[in-house]
Amino acid sequence: MSMSNAVKRTGLRGWSWLIVFLVVLGSTIVTMLVLKVAGCKPWAETSAGAIKDYGSEHCEQVRTDEIFVQGPNFWSNFAYLLVGLMIYFSADEFIGRGTGIAICILFFGSSFWHGTLTESGKFLDIIGVYVALIALGVYGIFEVRGLDSTQPTAPLWFCWALTLGLIAGSTKNIVPFHGSTVGAAILGPLLFVLQGWGAVLYWNRRSAWALPGILSLFCFAWAAFMKFNDGAGGSLCGLFGHNGLLQGHALWHVFSALMMLFVFEYFTSLRGRHPSVWPWR
Repeated sequence: MSMSNAVKRTGLRGWSWLIVFLVVLGSTIVTMLVLKVAGCKPWAETSAGAIKDYGSEHCEQVRTDEIFVQGPNFWSNFAYLLVGLMIYFSADEFIGRGTGIAICILFFGSSFWHGTLTESGKFLDIIGVYVALIALGVYGIFEVRGLDSTQPTAPLWFCWALTLGLIAGSTKNIVPFHGSTVGAAILGPLLFVLQGWGAVLYWNRRSAWALPGILSLFCFAWAAFMKFNDGAGGSLCGLFGHNGLLQGHALWHVFSALMMLFVFEYFTSLRGRHPSVWPWR
């Protein structure tokens, strides 16, 4: 029995995502506090070159004396965890649950990268970007085309697509166009092309998909604005500073996570054959 189905049998499906989220968040906070009290500084030996390279992309100061070297950029990744869990626990079939897991993988990769600034974290981050966007795309194709996601071969197609994302992320800096910025710039708009296709096919059901569709575009626009105005010399860096509680890249995490949530709900709303992500529906 899957974790999702087990929770459904207890009657907690609507808010189970929140319970798991709070457990993970609370555990992370407790772990951080324990390590700080113990005087741990695991990233004190981070090279100056790594810090300089990162600074050219993002604004937030790298604090190698902290447990997580970037505060806002680390903690904002919990938006991906929240969205991934909402999708996982609302889904009633493999591809929907797999999409939720893929977004949780993005949470792990991106938070590990911003928390440690290690080379392995960099690869986990880009792998997470690819698998999350590809998973949403595969889910969208099944819903737009009306394919049977319960057929035995559906999980194989889904896993094959995610394997491509894993390969693409693992070859970062080996294949030029596999960088995170380029990959997201290609896969992100393709999701909206797929949404447009769905809008044409299901125009008569626009009352169901119109709102999540509009909200996904709104969040995508803000996420892109935050992404490309962060970094040294960027307008958001001048606004928030290097040590502010708000950071452009952290807000990118939040808005892109919301975009993924609304994109998933959009595809779910086209045919209405799967439960909504919203716990009150």
